[in-house]
Amino acid sequence: MKAISRARIALLVTVVVWAWSFVAAKVCLEQLRPFEILGLRFLIALPALWIMLHLRGAALTVPAKERRVLAGVWVATGR
Repeated sequence: MKAISRARIALLVTVVVWAWSFVAAKVCLEQLRPFEILGLRFLIALPALWIMLHLRGAALTVPAKERRVLAGVWVATGR
């Protein structure tokens, strides 16, 4: 497949997903609070991004100093 065709398909998929997200958000807001919706988005997106990185062979590492900061934020927010 030509690179231009792949790019157009990728753009079309992006537009469809983006447009669908507004409809999904409206429906979700009837049942969930915004913070819960945000959590669900991360719950879905993070594993998907991790899989994409893994398939590309990219390493997902966090330096020790930043891990301590993230742990501190996690404790401070009570999560």
